[in-house]
Amino acid sequence: MATLLLWLSWRETEPPADTWRRLRARASAGSRHAGTEKSGPGFRAYTASTRAQESPSLLQGAGDGHWLFMLDREAGPAPTSLGDSHQWPEAVLMDGSATSAIGLHLPTLRVSLCRDLMGQRRLVYARIPGGLVVASGEHILRAHPAISDELDDGYLAAFLAGLSPAPTETVYRDIHQIPAGAQLHLDATGERQVQTRLEPDHAWRGMSDEQIVDRFGQLLHSSVERACRGAARIGISLSAGLDSSSIAALVSRERPDSLAVTQGLPGYPDIDESTMAAELARFLGISHHHFAADQLLPFADAELHPVCPDHPAQSPFRAWKEMSYRAMATAGVDVCLNGGFADDLFAGDVEWVANAIRFRRWRVLREQLTDFASRAGLSALMQDTAVRRPLSRLLGRVRQHSDRLNWLRPPYRRRIEERLDQEADHYRSFPRPQQCMRLLGAAAAFDANAEQWYAGRHGLEQRQPFRDQQLTRWCLSLPADFFMRDGQRKWLLREAMRGILPEVLRNRSKSSDLTPAFNALVAAQKYTLDLSLAASSAHRQRYLEQTAIDKISGADLATASWLAASLGYWFRFITDLKAQ
Repeated sequence: MATLLLWLSWRETEPPADTWRRLRARASAGSRHAGTEKSGPGFRAYTASTRAQESPSLLQGAGDGHWLFMLDREAGPAPTSLGDSHQWPEAVLMDGSATSAIGLHLPTLRVSLCRDLMGQRRLVYARIPGGLVVASGEHILRAHPAISDELDDGYLAAFLAGLSPAPTETVYRDIHQIPAGAQLHLDATGERQVQTRLEPDHAWRGMSDEQIVDRFGQLLHSSVERACRGAARIGISLSAGLDSSSIAALVSRERPDSLAVTQGLPGYPDIDESTMAAELARFLGISHHHFAADQLLPFADAELHPVCPDHPAQSPFRAWKEMSYRAMATAGVDVCLNGGFADDLFAGDVEWVANAIRFRRWRVLREQLTDFASRAGLSALMQDTAVRRPLSRLLGRVRQHSDRLNWLRPPYRRRIEERLDQEADHYRSFPRPQQCMRLLGAAAAFDANAEQWYAGRHGLEQRQPFRDQQLTRWCLSLPADFFMRDGQRKWLLREAMRGILPEVLRNRSKSSDLTPAFNALVAAQKYTLDLSLAASSAHRQRYLEQTAIDKISGADLATASWLAASLGYWFRFITDLKAQ
C-alpha cells in the first residue's frame, strides 16, 4: 500500500516551503521506506510505500511523457497501457484490483483521480486557493493551513446512527473523498465526474447448482491468488469460523510458509477458538501463533496504540488487532489476510423466499419450505422472517432502509433518507438492492480502509479476499437461496469448501459470540467510557433524537453506545493534530 500526496497550483506557483514540509512530514510518517518526490511548474508530488516489496508508485507516462501517474495499487501486473491518453483510468481499473490513482497532465495541469469499484484504496482531496491538494488520508491534508478542521454535519449524523455517509463525504467539511468506482477530472475551470457501478452477472441463469458452486469456488481461489501476490510472507487472522478457515485453507495451497495468528480467550472457554484454530493450522501445514486477548482493553493506551486520525470509526477489538499485527511483523509477514466482508457478502439469506418467487425457482422454494417445516414445525415456518417478508412487502410494511433512521432528528433523518433512496435506485437491477448498498456504498468503502492505517504502522498491508470485485458481483447476482439452504447459512461457501476444509469446520455454525468478553472489558474501563461519551455529548444532542434512543435495546443499544464512545474517544486524541 502506497501513500500519495500531490500539491497542485493552476497559477503555477511553488508551495510555501513550510507548508510542503508539513504535508510531506505527515505523509512520510506512515512509511518505513524512503519516498520519491517529483516537482515541476505548478505541482509537487510525493509517494512512499508501506512495504519493501511494493512496485514503484510514481510513474512517468509512455510516449512523450506528458503524464505523471501516482498509483496506490494492490500487487500484480503493472498497467501496460498508461500513456498520453485520456482513457488511462480504464487501463488502471480494468482488472478490478484494489487501486487509487492520480494522473496529472503536465502541459495543462489537468488532474484525474480514480478509485476501484470496491473502494479498497483511499483517496481524498481538498481545494485550496488557486489549486488543490490530494492525498491518501485526511490527516495529511489537515497539515495545510488553508484546509479547515471543521467537522461535516452529514457525515457525523450518519456515523452516530450507524448509517452510510454520502459517497463524497468525510468527517471534515473541506475534505472530500473520491467515491468508489469514480473518476474525477479537475482543472482550473471546474470538475467532471464519471461514475462506474457494478451490473448483475446473469450467467448463473443457465447453470446448474453445481456449476454455480464451481464458479464461486474459482472466483474465490483467484481472489486468494491475487491477494498473495508480491508478498514476502502471508499472515492470516485465523479463528475457527468458516470464513477465515476457508481463506487459510486456500492460502496454504499457494503459500505453505504462511503464518496464522489467533487471539485466545482463556477466561471464556466456551468461546475460545484458539485450540481449534491451532488444529486447523496443523492440518493445513502452516505455522500458528496465538496470544491471550481477554485482558487487552478496547480503549487502549493511545500512546501505545494511536488512534487513526482520518475518521472516528474504531474497531472495538483494536488492541487485539494491534497485537496480531505486531506478531505478524515480528515473523516477517508483510501482507495480512482475513475473512472480513464474508458476513456481509452472504447476508442476503432473509430474502431467499422473495428471490425464489422473483426468479420462479419453484422447486427450490417447495423443497426448502418443506425441509424447514419438517425440522422446525409449521408454526416456526410461518414466523420466519424470510417467509413473512414477501407478504409484508405486498402490504407495504417493509421499510426500505434501516430503522436506525429513527435515531436521527427530523432534519437529518429526512436528508439522509432522501439520499439513501437515490442510492438504492442505482441497484434496482440486482436481486437485493439494500445489500448492494451495504457492500458497495460509502460505509463499505470506509470499512475497506479502516484497518489499513493500523496495519501500515507495522509495515503490513491488509487484504480481504472476500472483498473482490468479481466475487462480489457474482454473489450479489445470485438468488439468496444459495446463502441459506438446508437450514445452513453460507451454503454456497460451505459447498465450495467441500473436500478442502475438514468436515467439522465446514459444517460448523457460527457460535463464538464475543459480546460477553467485550462487555466485561468495557466495564473494566468505565471511567474512560464515561469520558468518551461526555466528549461526544454535544454532537449526540445535535444529531440524535433522544426519545428514540431511549427506546432501543439489545444489539442496537450496544451499537449506539459504541458509536458515541468511539466518536468521543477520537475527539480526545485528534484535537492537537493541527498543531503538530
